[in-house]
Amino acid sequence: MNILEVHHQNSLIEENYIEFRNTGQELVDVGLTKGTGGCLSKHLNEGILVSATGAQLGNLSKKDLSLIKEVRNNKIYWMGDNKPSSESPLLFELYLSIPNVKTIIHGHCPRITYDKKMQKYATPAYVRYGCFGEGKKIANILEQNGGFVILRFHGEISIGESLKESFKKLKQKMEEAHER
Repeated sequence: MNILEVHHQNSLIEENYIEFRNTGQELVDVGLTKGTGGCLSKHLNEGILVSATGAQLGNLSKKDLSLIKEVRNNKIYWMGDNKPSSESPLLFELYLSIPNVKTIIHGHCPRITYDKKMQKYATPAYVRYGCFGEGKKIANILEQNGGFVILRFHGEISIGESLKESFKKLKQKMEEAHER
């Protein structure tokens, strides 16, 4: 990695950091995730900006953002201080499968994931994390559900044009889960 690449990566992080930090804090504040569960990502011309594995979404620092530069032969090439989210294979496949998607949020909200009436949004089987091949299983379901899917026994995925839009979809599903 040369000095120009590092500078460019740092400027991408600088440009997007506030949006990631604020969205992560909102996710935690409303109960859509907690601790190190979930991730945030944004598709850029330069790659995929994603929160790092083990990052506290409610307290993101700039070092908690990594840039996935490319994927070759199921190997992820990235830049940053910390390894990108363990969900990176899934994120990469979703961005590839659904071309208009700009952002993806993966939350862990038990009130949505395990609510009986919300199972209409769930995948038929468990979706493994960290594995290539899982994105293809859920891309159609995401599109059929207006950009939202519950990964059975795993969490939720929301897609959109911005992190704000992806967050809004997740929050609406949490409100739907609370309606009786």
